[in-house]
Amino acid sequence: MDHDAQLAGMAETDPRPQSAVSHGAGLSGLVGVLVWIGFARHYGMDGPYSALVNVAACGLPMIVWSLLVDKVHRNPSTGIDWSAARLWRETLDLSLTKLAGLWATWAGIAVIYGAGRFYWEGNFAFAMWCFTNAAPILFVASIPYVLWIDRYLVEPRDVAWHLGAWLTGHAGVDREAIYGHLRAWGVKTFFLAFMLAIVPPGFGNFVRGDVASVLRDPVALSGWLVTLMFLIDVAFATVGYLLTFRPLDSHIRSANPYAAAWMPALMCYPPFILMTTGGPLDYHPGTSDWAYWFQGHPRRRIRIGGADVR
Repeated sequence: MDHDAQLAGMAETDPRPQSAVSHGAGLSGLVGVLVWIGFARHYGMDGPYSALVNVAACGLPMIVWSLLVDKVHRNPSTGIDWSAARLWRETLDLSLTKLAGLWATWAGIAVIYGAGRFYWEGNFAFAMWCFTNAAPILFVASIPYVLWIDRYLVEPRDVAWHLGAWLTGHAGVDREAIYGHLRAWGVKTFFLAFMLAIVPPGFGNFVRGDVASVLRDPVALSGWLVTLMFLIDVAFATVGYLLTFRPLDSHIRSANPYAAAWMPALMCYPPFILMTTGGPLDYHPGTSDWAYWFQGHPRRRIRIGGADVR
């Protein structure tokens, strides 16, 4: 039979999309998390500040690897040309317009957080503490950052500029760019608060875990390892929402514009979650988990617990 080399090549093509970060960047973040967890467990550091350090221990190694090894700041997708620096006087007006757009965005976010009572209760109160302490620093740091980065951007009139231009009455405003900007920051507003809210509980629960006790109980061991899994997951997710910078090639490209995509996402997270106890989609009444159904069968519990962790 005739052999079509082109079809064979297509069959061997990896269908998976390219990862947003390299294996090295991801592994360096994982190593940072595991090292800090070990340090925190050794010294009994299970508080919220230690949990924040865990996020930093995840993010900083990834930044170092991405810049020094992967050299992501030189990727064309950053929209930066480091060889064509403009004088800051040439981009000053653009930068001031962009700052107006950024500050207006942050002011709107502050209004949303301030108006939502649920953001100041329970675990969300910790997220609000983080934001209120970080806000003055971000406000001041945004000035030199924008003035600096605009000198190297291929197109400094980005989505933040378009919002600032609309607010200040400039010509050439692209409304679709403004909508994209608001959607992107809407994603960050909603999910970053939630991620920061759940950083301390999971970290503290795992650090306080008694190894001797959990090793004697497959149910406790499974729960402890699941907590570790979510601890790592939340650390990476929080870093991802925080470090959306062009020099890291991690800036937000776009956010989904369809209500059909937003609805299932919102209904799975507070404050709109529908599956919580007493919620309209609460599926817990009359049910129990595997620990209940397999009590009295330790070997089966071990097998089920192992599958649960995997």
